[in-house]
Formats: sequence, structure tokens, C-alpha cells
Amino acid sequence: MNTKVIGDWHKDFSLDELDGEALVVATALRDYLDSQYILRDRTVTIDGETFDLDNCSSGCKLFRKEFSYVYSTNNYQTGDTDYHTVESKGLFHLVFDGGLLYDVLSPEGDGELFYGIDAITPIEEILKEYGCELEPITSYCYTIHKEMIE
Repeated sequence: MNTKVIGDWHKDFSLDELDGEALVVATALRDYLDSQYILRDRTVTIDGETFDLDNCSSGCKLFRKEFSYVYSTNNYQTGDTDYHTVESKGLFHLVFDGGLLYDVLSPEGDGELFYGIDAITPIEEILKEYGCELEPITSYCYTIHKEMIE
């Protein structure tokens, strides 16, 4: 079997928002994810026959410098029914809202729940090499930040 990358990075996997340490760490994560889940289009040749393998883009930018989310308390007992916006802090964020990456990276995805795929442990090990860790902030986003020293 012969596999060949045939394209540049899809815009979903661009690192254009990042710089410095965030760019170094994100590059390592992107390379790992590409080796496991095909972030770039490829061809594979098996017994002389060539097949195209499409990337796993979902229309969602995976590597983001900033991320915010909105939630509602809906607490009618206290009268707090407002919407609240949270600005997440960190080196950068992994956002995987849909598609294969949601299935394998989200704690609510099908990968680990149904197929036993543990995609997070290898990512945590890569992050540790750079003194970083991940923190889930939604079912589709992790904040990557420097490890907390206890």
C-alpha cells in the first residue's frame, strides 16, 4: 500500500490565527491528527489500484486563538433567565463542531462511547511534552493552556 498526500491543508485546519508557542503546539497536534484522521486529501494505491481519500473537514475551523460561548441559566426560581457569554482563555482552542473529529474528540461523540476509540490520551501526551494540558469547555471545544502547577 502506498499513500500520498495530494493537497494543501484544508482551511478548516489552518493555523493562521496562531503564533509563538501556540503555533508550535498546534502544529504538533495537527500533524498527529493528520496521521490518524486524514486532515489532508490523499491517494492510496493498493495492488496497483488508486483510491482517493478525502479529508475529514466539517466546515468548522479546528484551531482558534479565541473562543466564546453563550449559555442560559434558565433559573426561574431566582429570576436569572439571562444569556451569559463566556470568553475562554488559553493558548488556543480546538473546536470540532461536527463530523468525524466530533465523533472521536468529543466526550459525547460516538468514537469512545461506541467504538472504544481513545483519541484524547495521545493528544494529552503530546500536550504534556510542551507543558500544556487540555480542558473541555463545551462538548465540541477544548481550551489548550499551560499546565497548572499544584
